[in-house]
Amino acid sequence: ELKEFFGPRLSAMVGSGTLHLFGSSAAGLHLPGADLDLTLCLDRDVSISVKGSLVNAFAAAFRKSGLHDVKAIPTARVPIVTVSDPEFGLSSDISINNRLPLANTKLVRTYTLIDDRVRQLCCLVKQWAKRRSVAEAFAHTPSSYAWTLLVIYYAQQAQLVPNLQALDCAGLRSEDSVDVTLPTADGRRVACRFCADPQWAQQALPPTTPAAAAAAGLAAAEEGASLGALLLGFFELYS
Repeated sequence: ELKEFFGPRLSAMVGSGTLHLFGSSAAGLHLPGADLDLTLCLDRDVSISVKGSLVNAFAAAFRKSGLHDVKAIPTARVPIVTVSDPEFGLSSDISINNRLPLANTKLVRTYTLIDDRVRQLCCLVKQWAKRRSVAEAFAHTPSSYAWTLLVIYYAQQAQLVPNLQALDCAGLRSEDSVDVTLPTADGRRVACRFCADPQWAQQALPPTTPAAAAAAGLAAAEEGASLGALLLGFFELYS
């Protein structure tokens, strides 16, 4: 019940909502110690000022409940409240109506389900970047999400996965495809259209060719290329 967090006045303004998990934890790419990214999707649009009021109300309720490290950032580009639970050792960031990352997460998750080596390669590259302190956007390095996108592009070049956004989704059920326009934090609108059925996408993947393997930095166009060979190919491509 949102009234428990926001009180009657704010609850009347925002109606009902559902809390969704997104990001690396939802995509199966989380490393140890990863935060939980959550967004409260309301049944109506609200202004940036109302979002700020909501994260402040969340923070007040969390402090009363005894949670730790509660911090509201209502004036951020994406207003959030951060919180940690000492009992479970989890930290979380909660935003409001942040729907575009939900589609991004579903897209990444579909890529990892087509070939598990993509998931493993993402985790390896993210761990490599984290250990070398080059996965922090606030420090002007690529974010963890950016490294994931680099791996997916490499996997496309190696023909491990197709381009899900380029596939014809005609005939697929609505739950197996995404075709929506969603707002960004700065008010732009982004068209999100891609196949979300990993089995159907796998059937659409052409056989690996020597040219594709060479372009991806692989020594041979082997269907069962090892994870080690793919990791070397990743660094070869971007170097």
